[in-house]
Amino acid sequence: MFDHIDFAVRDLERSRAFYATVLATLGIAPVIDIRREDGCTGTGFGVGGDARFWIGGGLPVRGRLHVAFEAETRSAVEAFHAAAIAAGGLDHGPPGLRPRYGEPYFAAFVLDPDGHVIEAVCRRREAGHQLPSAEAATHTDPLLAAGDIRLRPFTADDALPLYRAVRESRDSLSAWLPWCHPDYSQADAAAWVAHCAQAWREQSGYPLGIFNDRGELLGGAGLSQLNRPCNLANIGYWVGVPHRDRGVATTVARLVAQLGFRLGFTRLEIVTHRDNRASQRVAERIGATREGEVRNRVLFRGQPAPAILYSLIPGDIP
Repeated sequence: MFDHIDFAVRDLERSRAFYATVLATLGIAPVIDIRREDGCTGTGFGVGGDARFWIGGGLPVRGRLHVAFEAETRSAVEAFHAAAIAAGGLDHGPPGLRPRYGEPYFAAFVLDPDGHVIEAVCRRREAGHQLPSAEAATHTDPLLAAGDIRLRPFTADDALPLYRAVRESRDSLSAWLPWCHPDYSQADAAAWVAHCAQAWREQSGYPLGIFNDRGELLGGAGLSQLNRPCNLANIGYWVGVPHRDRGVATTVARLVAQLGFRLGFTRLEIVTHRDNRASQRVAERIGATREGEVRNRVLFRGQPAPAILYSLIPGDIP
């Protein structure tokens, strides 16, 4: 029906960078940039040199647009959503089935830098790839939230607060986390933030910062050690000393587990050092099953050490 779409944005360079990152997951790339002497500016995106989606300078559109891009696979929809969040977009509906729109209708929604709704949708049936559809298309909450706890991907602005939070809790964290060493620096924090953005882009992990509703950084969490062939991932979490003993870690672990199952994993693991009773209590509070002690499962001060293995499967977390 339509040949192309074109609309103005507030900041062309910012929007160009956002769409270049996000649309790459769908095989769409910048095809042409227009920077004319008369002030006309714009970028066209497309496939195979054919620009069909255009953004440009000028008076931004009033109101909110909704643009849906076709995805070949459901994995591409997931990649689209993860890349958009990492690029600064706002979650407007995580990947999942939307039966109200048709069958099958697997989609994800984000808000672009101008607040427009951008969607990726796959209408193909895929055996063995069923994400829960409890999150309806009207979903407008932050990526993950409960009470005054907010989880979101780290941004460059979080590097200094992260450094301060780690340094403040270094003595206790270093007992269990090898990356928390005595010389932990601002450069280490910045490198971690950059790594997190890359992990989201590549879907090699889903690291998240823990914040309260005032924006204060409380710690870190996420899904790591992804095993795609076995459809499992590891849940990790740490909370700074000033924010412990308030149920933060339990809330966060539950939220991360819910994210893992929304992403389609069918088994999630929590692996703790045998002596880390605090982390084990968190696993037990969220209903994880203790499967036993595993030999040489973690490194402790550079040496293999036994660990306690917990697991969660869909249905364990409400």
